[in-house]
Amino acid sequence: MEPNVNELRMVAQFKVGDVVWTRNSGPWKVVGRWWLKGKQCIAYDLEYVRNRVKLNKVVDYEVYATRQHDGTYAGNGGR
Repeated sequence: MEPNVNELRMVAQFKVGDVVWTRNSGPWKVVGRWWLKGKQCIAYDLEYVRNRVKLNKVVDYEVYATRQHDGTYAGNGGR
């Protein structure tokens, strides 16, 4: 069964346009969101704010809301 698009939007931690961080760098701007069927999770396309380099389909548990993340993941619906 395919996931419901509206439900995915509700559990996606970040929206297109949000500024986020990865474990090692940032700030990144969210430029796309995906459902990865094989991994059963949301992923984000990110664009580095300073030089516009892109990362494609970074899984939600590798994306953080702040630079000083404390080891807790921002993904998985904020759980």
